Amino acid sequence: MAAASGSPGGISPVPEGSLLRASIEQRYRCRREEVTVGEASFSLLRVADPDVLLETIDPATFTEDERLPYWSELWASSVHLAAGS
Repeated sequence: MAAASGSPGGISPVPEGSLLRASIEQRYRCRREEVTVGEASFSLLRVADPDVLLETIDPATFTEDERLPYWSELWASSVHLAAGS
């Protein structure tokens, strides 16, 4: 969940009182991480322990579509690609 400082590229911040944010913060212990890409700064709401998400996946559901919560982790490669590195 990203909240952009200055909203570069038309990205809108997720409002503090949004239902999505409230749902995530209610279900998981979260932390904020500040990330800078070029001139833009982002405040990301992150799940503090992505492994907790893995523990909540029903094995039968996983077998059906093999979806993992990739959204819960900020990949270093995404920051480098966004910076044009």
